[in-house]
Amino acid sequence: MNTMRYLTMTLSAFLLTGCTEAAAATVETKTMALTETSLTMNLSEEEELETYDDATAVHIQISGTEATIDKDGAVLQDGTLTISKAGTYVLSGDGTVAVVINTEDKDNVHLVLNGVTLKCESGPAIYVADAEKTILTVRNGTKNAIEAAGENADEKKGGIYAKDDLVINGGGSLEITAASGDGIHGNDEVKLVNAMITIHAESDGIDANDILAVKDCILNITAEKDGIKAGDTDEDTGAVTTADIEISGGVLTITAADDGIQATGTITASQSEVAIEAGGGYENAPVHTGDSFNGMFENMHGGFAPQDGSGEMPQQNLQGQRPGRSGAMFGTDNGAGAQPGMNSGNETMRPGEFQNENGERMMEPSADLEANGTEGTSSDTDEETSKGIKADGSIILANATVSINSADDALHANTDVSITAGTLTLKAGDDAIHADGTMTLDPKTLEIVTSYEGLEAKNLVIDGGEILITASDDGINSIDQDSGASEFAADDSLFTMNGGTVTVDAGGDGVDCNGNGVMNGGTLTVYGPENNGNGALDYNGTFTVNGGTLLAGGSSQMSMVPSAGTGVYVISAGINNSNGAVEVKASDGTVILTYQSEKSCSDLVIASDQLKQGSTYTITQNGTSLGEVTISDTVTYLNKTAGTGQGMFGRGRENRMASGTQPDFNSSATPEGQPQENSQLPDGQNAFPDTTEQKAM
Repeated sequence: MNTMRYLTMTLSAFLLTGCTEAAAATVETKTMALTETSLTMNLSEEEELETYDDATAVHIQISGTEATIDKDGAVLQDGTLTISKAGTYVLSGDGTVAVVINTEDKDNVHLVLNGVTLKCESGPAIYVADAEKTILTVRNGTKNAIEAAGENADEKKGGIYAKDDLVINGGGSLEITAASGDGIHGNDEVKLVNAMITIHAESDGIDANDILAVKDCILNITAEKDGIKAGDTDEDTGAVTTADIEISGGVLTITAADDGIQATGTITASQSEVAIEAGGGYENAPVHTGDSFNGMFENMHGGFAPQDGSGEMPQQNLQGQRPGRSGAMFGTDNGAGAQPGMNSGNETMRPGEFQNENGERMMEPSADLEANGTEGTSSDTDEETSKGIKADGSIILANATVSINSADDALHANTDVSITAGTLTLKAGDDAIHADGTMTLDPKTLEIVTSYEGLEAKNLVIDGGEILITASDDGINSIDQDSGASEFAADDSLFTMNGGTVTVDAGGDGVDCNGNGVMNGGTLTVYGPENNGNGALDYNGTFTVNGGTLLAGGSSQMSMVPSAGTGVYVISAGINNSNGAVEVKASDGTVILTYQSEKSCSDLVIASDQLKQGSTYTITQNGTSLGEVTISDTVTYLNKTAGTGQGMFGRGRENRMASGTQPDFNSSATPEGQPQENSQLPDGQNAFPDTTEQKAM
């Protein structure tokens, strides 16, 4: 049976009826190699077979509360059509009938929907109470509908409910409306093959306790809870059934009040087109107050002074807001100190924990707080979050076209995320892509239109592709959530860029490495923060550039340059505190690098394998020369002195705010014999104001 032929036919019919713009786009097909663990669908020939022997089949014509049945195996009584024997049953007509499959035979039941409308107000319209396996075929060229409400004597509800394995295939259309319960529910495996299904569900759209496989389907799902879900949690013991979701080919359009796609295991999508709106979209995200350090500077003028002029830091991270990262502040080991609401007067608080305004301990970040826009882990598939795709295991996307608009994270994996080829467009109220473990990116294109943080993972690897990131806080954030490291101490996280073209527009840190970072190739352009509480480049350990090009512009007071041992040459330039094109010109006038920002920018770090030792370069902004530099050391400074590009309070991040006062700038990093620039700057003043004298340095 050529299922792709049916997919083409049903896709054409679907488009003619008016699908969404996202669903109408053509899926680009490529040859790709998936890992052995990424695709284990293993469909049998019988599960994909849509034909049947009409001569031996039992034909059932439904009319109202009555039915005509031409062979043994099915009985209609009191509005319930009971199928008690294995075999093939063909349903047609329109009626108020509940279909119950209850057979102890070892053979399968093949139920064919041949232009039928079923309405049931006492539980599922199709209920599989007992069967070896039920294969439900929606006959090609037919329209079928199911409407269900209430619950049956077994306290089951939903459109289709199966206690055993369920397969739905066929090129016809099926519309399911479940006024109570799930659209489709399976206690065991659920497999959808070459099906075209529209679901409106009061609970989940499709819910499988075991594996959920979707191949070459067109699904349009609207759900008051999760769109598609696999896995289960025992209410009595708390034991979790680990289940995977595997999607291959087809078009899925999901609108869900909670998660779009959720699994207790791994979620894999290959050569598929997926469009998701979760939780009403990013517009419905809770308000973020920022991380513990960056949040100190929110709602302040000049980056340091409180808005109300009281001289006190504002209350941060109150209950219901995103908690900050753990760590010591103001030189204390337990995080206590000048910031209100942080561990004050509570000796039972662990380092980095936060109190609410009543002095009560807040929930920890690791305790899945997605509903409040925070990170965490969870095995409870009944948990109400608003993520686009959420996996307690990994998320693997291979040559998939994915569009997500979510109130919480767009993609969230409690282990790893892997994206190869494909096109992604993401809008997120929290992280666009989050992985507690390793995130590996090599897409064709990835555009993060809006997010709180763009990319966040313990180990974050970019191998290639074109990636555009817009974030109100950090654009790229590598962090070990479980390290227990203090705020400014390096954890075990790592950011690695091997290739690709990455552009970051961040309101917080452009690239924030809580551990180490390394850049081996590609082009990374950062349009960093305009406030002085963040930096275009921020790292706790080391950040080494061995190849490629880094252009990182932003405010000057938190500016950092790559670490000693960097394999390329670096220019750290103080530039006009305004937007405009900055060009790096070789001695012959050739423009080798360009940085064009629409944001206010006073500091620019240029690290590139195109810069050569001994060569002289002219830096211009808006056509006006800012000065010349001759490359001799790893880092060459223009309009600033050595050390001013090493973080807000000098070279060592571990010394920031150690005494609770602002130390001299450059006090430990200025070379002997050079003037110590910009020490004891007034609050909020840029380290390198736009003056003619400084430009001439």
